Amino acid sequence: MVAQHRSALPGVEAMTLLTDHAFPRHSHDGFGIGVMTAGAQRSWSGIGSVESAAGDVITVNPGEMHDGTPVHGARGWRMLYLDPALVAQEVAEAVGDAPEIARPALRDLLVYISSTTAHIFEPFIGPYVASKAAGEALAEAMGLEVSRSGIETVIVVPGAFTSGTEHFAHAHAPADGAVSAQYGDLPAVIPSLGARLDAIDATNGGALDVSAVGEAVRWALALPRGERPARIVVDAQRKGVEDLIALHRDKQAAFLGQLGIGDLMGIPKDKR
Repeated sequence: MVAQHRSALPGVEAMTLLTDHAFPRHSHDGFGIGVMTAGAQRSWSGIGSVESAAGDVITVNPGEMHDGTPVHGARGWRMLYLDPALVAQEVAEAVGDAPEIARPALRDLLVYISSTTAHIFEPFIGPYVASKAAGEALAEAMGLEVSRSGIETVIVVPGAFTSGTEHFAHAHAPADGAVSAQYGDLPAVIPSLGARLDAIDATNGGALDVSAVGEAVRWALALPRGERPARIVVDAQRKGVEDLIALHRDKQAAFLGQLGIGDLMGIPKDKR
């Protein structure tokens, strides 16, 4: 059974498959990413022979030749195929050059991109701070819940980047002048924040390129199981978030130990 699903997003195609058919070597026009939902398969790809089973994330690059043979009966997966132009637009800022998926099958790893603002709150960007703090809390709670299943969690915590993204380019003054005036001279500080961040970066050895975030993820993916850190801080401002994280995890480990579930924090170790 092969089913194509209608997608409301331009550049995205969705497909569900459950079959014991052996596919000959072929390729796709877009990036493919999905999840094995049943069974197992053995395939040849650009890096050689790859085996995947239910629960594994499976991927393919545009134009990458591959095949697929079921192992012990039917296997199934759910796939998204993404237009390469869409992927380049969304991720090129983080990884630099044109993206390429290096591993056809990924096992048991959750990655979340957080922000130092989730630990050191800043004014003017309240909704962003709230979303990052909530997202990181959810990622950590989920990571604890699935850790006994052997699933690791890595949370990347970037600082501010004044260039390489569109954040500062799209920043603008408050639209409602009457409301803004109620804050006195505080709104006048906003235009100088980018330069102030650049000055802080300079005192710490210079700004990081935004691609450092993508490199941190790439580095974590390449590590063997059991050696990945729980968090990776990528912060040119050196705000000291690592110290806050260490204190938080010490208190968290002590409390979970009292609850009898301290082993939930036993897999990852923080990178300091």
